[in-house]
Amino acid sequence: MNPANWSWPGLKQFAHWQCSWTVCLPVRSDQRGRHRQLCIAIGFLLFNSLSINALSSNIGPTVYQDQIWEEDIHSVRLHTDQDPFGSPVWELESENPPLILRFDDMAGGYKPYTVRLIPCRRDWTASDLFEAQAMEGIGQELIQQHRSSFNTLDQYTHYSHPIPSEVLRPKVSGNFAVVVYADQDLQEIVLTRRLLVLENRVSVSALVRRAYATSEQAEAQQLDLELGIGKLLINQPAMDLSFQVMQNGDWSSLRKGPGFPTFLAPQQWTYRGQPELVFLGNNEYRAVDLRTVRAPGRRISKIIRTVDGYQAWVENDQTLATKPHLSQRDLNGRSLIQNFEQRTPYTESEYVWTTFALEPKLNESWSKVYLQGDFGQAACDESMLMEWQEESGLYVKSLYLKQGFYDYRYRTGEALCESISIEGSHSDTENDYEILVYYHPPAGMAYDRLVGYTKVNSMGQKSR
Repeated sequence: MNPANWSWPGLKQFAHWQCSWTVCLPVRSDQRGRHRQLCIAIGFLLFNSLSINALSSNIGPTVYQDQIWEEDIHSVRLHTDQDPFGSPVWELESENPPLILRFDDMAGGYKPYTVRLIPCRRDWTASDLFEAQAMEGIGQELIQQHRSSFNTLDQYTHYSHPIPSEVLRPKVSGNFAVVVYADQDLQEIVLTRRLLVLENRVSVSALVRRAYATSEQAEAQQLDLELGIGKLLINQPAMDLSFQVMQNGDWSSLRKGPGFPTFLAPQQWTYRGQPELVFLGNNEYRAVDLRTVRAPGRRISKIIRTVDGYQAWVENDQTLATKPHLSQRDLNGRSLIQNFEQRTPYTESEYVWTTFALEPKLNESWSKVYLQGDFGQAACDESMLMEWQEESGLYVKSLYLKQGFYDYRYRTGEALCESISIEGSHSDTENDYEILVYYHPPAGMAYDRLVGYTKVNSMGQKSR
């Protein structure tokens, strides 16, 4: 066979799939019909392979967090309609209702927002799973549920989407990043949220008590727990199974559990008095009530309506670090979209420019102060940095908040952003703790399975 008679069209790649994107093998010049058929078949296979691997190839953050990337996006939520305070956890092969992703676009009108699920490792970096391995269907879907706001001063469009849906449905457990793009090209990210997909294989029981074995027993809480391993194949306990704990749904508090249990039995691992499971209790959250715009709500000193909309001022806050603990019911850092004037809070609630102010004492000063709450951004994000006003002697921050009830607190620090210096810490503080148990298959699969989960309250109350 003479190589001069071979045809080499080569490889041609486009940004989007086109039928001319082909890879062709050499054939004789007089076999054009078969040549075209072979090119189309291989091109189709390559397209599928690349689309399957597209989950980890698109541009995105190195570590996925709860974050808003577009200034017109507000009031991001991911929970079931039955439990507005619930954590973003969905169990595989269960009859549980889906979570609902909600957000508002203050620009109004309609945009073809696309939501995508990206499988992640336990550290929230993108895993190496192919789309066909992680999803039952395709890995992205156009958000079609949208409604314009009704009878509000500022017009906005409210978007909602079930997760999982019939199209967008994980088939493996683990961490997933919920990523919303501005269009179907998947080039511009507008928001990211974290999702936990659970396969309930490990039973988790936990108890929170005062940390007696530490010098900070008046400020700290000790978490003890037991893991029922069941039928999981465990060859190397320190490598095959691990768990993480976070406080009050705050991802910045997430920490890795100890590598070895206190007591190790074939089917039960017990962790008691481990220093890695000692948490500062912090303090109860502060709160602000914006559920009505007709009169000042809880801790609102003034609320007015102007030509530009509603404005509210929260009463000046003082530091609590040196004050005794005051027990009060809170939402443990969460928020609730609600108003007292209308029946449909998601589309009939007003937005209010809300100004928070922290008033330090004469001997108090911090280089940076951040406002933390369920505002859609990661803890200590620069968008939450408060401004120091020399004339008033206040740290001030204004946020554009939808009517509702919001928990919040102040944090400070440079490299280590913490709340203790301003809020104080007490062992009697009521907190929620969530335990996430990950299994790393011995076969070396490139992902971490979430095989156990529970939420426990430090006061034995029903967790929110």
